[in-house]
Amino acid sequence: MSSTAVPNKGPLFFSALTTHGMMWSVSICLLPVVFWGLFLFGLGALFPVLSAIVGACVTEFALTIHKERTTLQDGSAVLTGLLLGLSMPPGVPVFIPFLAAVFAIAVIKMTFGGLGSNWMNPALGARVFAQISWPEQMSRWVAPVGFPEGWSGATPLRIVRDTVEAGSAGAGPIGALRASGYPTSALDIEVTDFVNQQLFSRIGVDLPHGYLDLFFGNTLGAIGEVSAVLLLLGSVYLLASGTAAWQIPTSFFVAFAFMARAFGGIPYGLGLFEGDVLFAVLSGGFLLTAFYFATDPASSPNTGLGMWVYGVGAGVLAYLFRHFGMDTGGCATAVLVMNVCVPLINRLTAPRIFGMRRVKGEMHG
Repeated sequence: MSSTAVPNKGPLFFSALTTHGMMWSVSICLLPVVFWGLFLFGLGALFPVLSAIVGACVTEFALTIHKERTTLQDGSAVLTGLLLGLSMPPGVPVFIPFLAAVFAIAVIKMTFGGLGSNWMNPALGARVFAQISWPEQMSRWVAPVGFPEGWSGATPLRIVRDTVEAGSAGAGPIGALRASGYPTSALDIEVTDFVNQQLFSRIGVDLPHGYLDLFFGNTLGAIGEVSAVLLLLGSVYLLASGTAAWQIPTSFFVAFAFMARAFGGIPYGLGLFEGDVLFAVLSGGFLLTAFYFATDPASSPNTGLGMWVYGVGAGVLAYLFRHFGMDTGGCATAVLVMNVCVPLINRLTAPRIFGMRRVKGEMHG
């Protein structure tokens, strides 16, 4: 008998991605967003982020210290705290992100077995927990550097909703912002006027002022949700490297954009398919949720079809919650609802094993 080992020629799959690498990659992609938040809102915006990270790491260490090796090195606790901190208002008291991070790790993550077994995204669940527990503190927004002195108040999405409910909406959400007196930066005005004169005027289009501020992040909002351009740049790497499944943000965007286009113009008296998709995706934390929360592999489907179902459901619910719910953003609640549905989605979309037949939801030979 020969002792030569016979190589395994089975249907194997190898991936260079590791849990450690994925977690730290996402955290690194979010660092420019952190720096922009500090530039926009001042050094004080760093404290909610640090508080959330410390709360997550301390809790994870305390709950895994009895093991031979803690799980802090995999980076998941740091990422949970970072995402939670970035979803907070810049001026929130530091005890709120700390306690929310404790809730994220102790209740959502560890009670169901730790990393990979959590039933919803811990950071997103903790964000909603904080909103419910401290609604007043979670609704105090800090004006960015360069805004008119004394200006503070609600986010653009909240202002638009309040303006519409008051009956003075204007022509679309940007018109509602203008009607409310919401400031526009000089850079936005100059660049928009230049683009209109050199490009859009030739095709009969006039781009309103305000979109550029939303795109680059010169606006009120959570620390990490305001800069669309930085969030998009980070998402390019996540999708290209396979760290995030492209099907989820794609289906999320398509469903949400369709709903916004189809029904978003009705509150302004513009009729069907006259909604402002650009404003919808640049406001309310849509991009942060779609690319960084919804794509969490532990709380999203593991089948291709399931990812599309999950994304479409989140997109439709996000629009409905944004316009009819208490949370004007709507995206966080929508993703949490779909997180709860993931086991059912996985079961209904699981591919049939060759040679097996499905009977009442079970596989039989």
